[in-house]
Amino acid sequence: MTRYVAARNIAQRGHWDGTPEQQRDGMICQVIVYKYLFEKWPDLRQIPDKPDPVDIYYNLLKIDVKGVRQQTFTEKHYHMNLAACQAHYKSDTIIFCGYHLLYHMVEILGWIPKKEICQAKNYRHQGTVEPNGFKVKESCFTVLCRDLLDIEILKMY
Repeated sequence: MTRYVAARNIAQRGHWDGTPEQQRDGMICQVIVYKYLFEKWPDLRQIPDKPDPVDIYYNLLKIDVKGVRQQTFTEKHYHMNLAACQAHYKSDTIIFCGYHLLYHMVEILGWIPKKEICQAKNYRHQGTVEPNGFKVKESCFTVLCRDLLDIEILKMY
C-alpha cells in the first residue's frame, strides 16, 4: 500500500488531505471497507490517479471513508470528525474507521449520512478547546462513536 500511495497523487482534493502516511492508512481503511461491503478485494489498478471525491460507490450510496490513526481501540464516547472544508465533497455517506497503529488493524466504527453530521449542532470551530482538553486543529463536524450506525445496516441498502 505504501508503494501504491507513493506512486500516485491521491487525496489531493484541497486543504487537510493528510500526510503520505495518513493517506496510506486511509487507503488501507478504504480497501478493508470495500472488501467488507463487496466481499472481494478491489482492483487498485482501477482507481484513477486523479481521485474522485467519492471513495466507494455502493448501490445508490456515495461513500467517503474516513480513517483515523489510533494508538488505542475506539470507545463509544470518542468523537469522529469530518473536516468542514471537506463537507462539500459529493459523497452522501461517511464511514468512520480506526486504524490501530500498534496492531495494524482496522476497526469499522460505523457510518452516518453526511447530512446528519453536517449540522450546526455538530460544528466545532478551529481553535475551540473541548471539555476534555482537546484543541480543535481544523474546523470540523463531529459525531460520537455511539451515534454511528452499524455497518450491517448499510449492507441492507
